[in-house]
Amino acid sequence: MRSVWERTFIARTKALRNARCMSQQQMADALGIPLARYKKYESRTPMPHHLIVAFCAIVDCDFPFYFTGRGRGPKLTQSPLKDG
Repeated sequence: MRSVWERTFIARTKALRNARCMSQQQMADALGIPLARYKKYESRTPMPHHLIVAFCAIVDCDFPFYFTGRGRGPKLTQSPLKDG
């Protein structure tokens, strides 16, 4: 069973991508990973350390925000997407 922190971290991954109005495919491409792998980071597995720097740069947030929800989060560019 996942901890509250893991569930929140996974949910924040999806929320940050949506805040940048990117599809899962666009994020996977930006990170240089297969779509199926990226989908796991939004559904069941926290993103691995080696992708976090790139992810934070893409979604324009700082590390504390990604890990805790506190700090500098992304600026909304448009209304978030509602796709998976």
